[in-house]
Amino acid sequence: MNVGDSIFLPRKIPHAWTQKSEKGKMTVVLQPAGKLEDFFVTMAALNHEPTPKEIEKIFTDNEMQVVGPALKLE
Repeated sequence: MNVGDSIFLPRKIPHAWTQKSEKGKMTVVLQPAGKLEDFFVTMAALNHEPTPKEIEKIFTDNEMQVVGPALKLE
């Protein structure tokens, strides 16, 4: 992906993203947001790095599912 690129994924398509740099900007637009807004609010309110078990629970609480291992940067 390059600066300014966009991506569209229909509902229920497994996906992931990560940020490679310490600082940067990304805009995420979701329509309709559904429970995803609650997911982001919950994640933003954490005062610690969540464990995989905590992440799985937060996903489940917001009607999402972790379907693979975490992304690893090389």
